Amino acid sequence: MPNDRDQPRYVHIDLSLRRDRCGIAIVKLAGMVHVANPQNPECVETLPQLVVETAITIQPHPSCELEIGELRTLLIQLRTYYGFNIRQVTFDGFQSAESIQSFRKAGIRADVVSVDRTIEPYDHLRRVLYQSRVSFVDSEILLQELGQLEFNEERRKIDHPPRGSKDLADAVAAALYEASQDRRVRAQTGHANGEGRRPRPVAVNRPARVNRPQGRDRPVGRPTRRPSLRRQRMERERREWQKKFETYVEYEKSKDDEED
Repeated sequence: MPNDRDQPRYVHIDLSLRRDRCGIAIVKLAGMVHVANPQNPECVETLPQLVVETAITIQPHPSCELEIGELRTLLIQLRTYYGFNIRQVTFDGFQSAESIQSFRKAGIRADVVSVDRTIEPYDHLRRVLYQSRVSFVDSEILLQELGQLEFNEERRKIDHPPRGSKDLADAVAAALYEASQDRRVRAQTGHANGEGRRPRPVAVNRPARVNRPQGRDRPVGRPTRRPSLRRQRMERERREWQKKFETYVEYEKSKDDEED
């Protein structure tokens, strides 16, 4: 068992039933690194360092479907029994509603990340590759699928060639994108100076501070504030009802005078 089980991990599952392979990828957050901009070396950005420590595929037998429940139980045990810090699990959308509900009941965040609807996961994969911010586990299937990827101009998506596959590549790209979009990870990213520290924000054209009177010199009474939209609506309705009531009273009074 690894000693860094408390490190955040992100899982993506590309489900299948019979024909296609089921791709599973687990990405670990290894820390934060400082990356310099090639065009401006003085501009240093703090970005996450990621590790694809699991990239496997499951080929269902043609005569039986994939046991999604057993796969779901195994992943939940990684956190509940083995103590891995599984931060989030995502699916591609196919047959994922029940699994998402099960992970959420187990206290694990779960959602849908589809690489067929947007190319942002693969754009992020290209950036982390160019910046050397990701390391991969040894997988021949993953290398083969990544090398055969092509961009479909008509459908505006990343696709595989005929008789090819990209189930594992989709899982890896989605898991890496999922890790970079985590709120806790994004809170640590940003621009840093040459020493690797974030520069303090400098106020530009900040108005001078007004010294307000304090103590006995402070004006008596609450400052006048513009009423909220809710109070304005309530006041308008109150005036309308008061006007209707006054009209009704005048009508009853005139009716009584006529009877007399």
